Amino acid sequence: MAKHWPLLVALLLSAAARTQELPELSSIVFRAEPQWSESRAATTAAARGAARRPPSPGAEPLRPPTRTEPTEELSADIAAQVAAIAAEESRSGERSPTLIDPLQSLAALYQDAGNHDAVIATLQQAVWIARVNSGLFSLDQVDVIEALLAARRANGEHTEAASLQSYLQQLATRNPDDARAASVIARLADAEMASAWDLIDTPPPPQFNVNVSDGVPRPAALHSPALKALLAARRHYAEAMLAGTRNGTTSLAEYVALEDRLIDTLYFELEHPKLRYYEEGPSRFEKFEALGSIGTRMLQSKVEATIKLGQSPTAIANAMIELGDWHLMFAANGAALEQYRAARDLLVSEAVAQSSIDEIFSPEVPPVLPVPSDTQGGSHHGYVDTKVEVGPYGTAKNIEVLGTSSGTPKIIERRLRQYLERSRVRPRFVDGQLARSDRFTARFYYDY
Repeated sequence: MAKHWPLLVALLLSAAARTQELPELSSIVFRAEPQWSESRAATTAAARGAARRPPSPGAEPLRPPTRTEPTEELSADIAAQVAAIAAEESRSGERSPTLIDPLQSLAALYQDAGNHDAVIATLQQAVWIARVNSGLFSLDQVDVIEALLAARRANGEHTEAASLQSYLQQLATRNPDDARAASVIARLADAEMASAWDLIDTPPPPQFNVNVSDGVPRPAALHSPALKALLAARRHYAEAMLAGTRNGTTSLAEYVALEDRLIDTLYFELEHPKLRYYEEGPSRFEKFEALGSIGTRMLQSKVEATIKLGQSPTAIANAMIELGDWHLMFAANGAALEQYRAARDLLVSEAVAQSSIDEIFSPEVPPVLPVPSDTQGGSHHGYVDTKVEVGPYGTAKNIEVLGTSSGTPKIIERRLRQYLERSRVRPRFVDGQLARSDRFTARFYYDY
């Protein structure tokens, strides 16, 4: 028996190692808290457990049709609505635009009853009436087309939904001077961004793509579904900004809001480098180099727009800090520190309270960049208490683990070290100057 112990121990160690191979760094969300206590830990854990990724601005959550039998009350409501529509048809004719709203109400009742076929048929009738009265490419039909698109998506009819989405884009393109065009395109962008979130872990389907250039066939870039949706969202946000500027229907504040949503697509790409895993061609560094340039231009534009809006010095300083953070994440260290100094000088010159300045530029725990977005928490939670030394350009070093929550595997400690070493920490100000060397202690909560 004794001679078998080495083999048994080896097997156990191997099994333990395998259990700690996961999770991947990209699947963990780390968040830092400045101080900790049992009450703070409980509050943070509860908030984290309840956290959910918010829907994109302007994107309504899609509700899949229930498959339950309609109640007597619902059946009575449907019958009453069908009768009211029939009466309106008798009065005004089957092509009357006064039928569109009642038909949409009827479609909602059918959806509650779980009768998807009736939902689609009812909305298609409403679309037909809108086109008869307003023309094939009028934006008057947008509301009912969007309702039909939501119904298709909710039932998993993605091909039909994609056709309707293309049609909506065509409507906006054909009506560039219509005040509604920008909002239509922006909603398309929101929908694409929501899809990018949902498809983040979906690999591309098996396919064979070939581009022919100069008579020579070459493999085409193979985009993941999430990347396709992300690039479409980015394109649509830019189109919405141009449309609103061209027809004068988008205020500067609305323009900045669209610009923020466009910038969010850059952070999404930065946080998910595996989006481009399936692409052929340039290296990831070259792709990120281009991403850095695009983000710099967008964030500079945001600073300028914030100034034009006449927003508060704090809002302008925050926009400058965001630009500085972007520079720092792409190792443009001199430009980053220049933005931080300029932002602080602005607040000082505007006589902003010192406590407010310190809260922004000298927090107890400096932000780790990029700041993680709110995502749905996983089934594993815990924390790691850590002491970190920070260099003059936000690089983390001499990372010391002080303690962990019960049951935290060693792999999480290693992943936290990797996370901090790959990230940047925004430098803090000490006595009005950027610190050349800094240290902080924090509790890093994790989710995966």
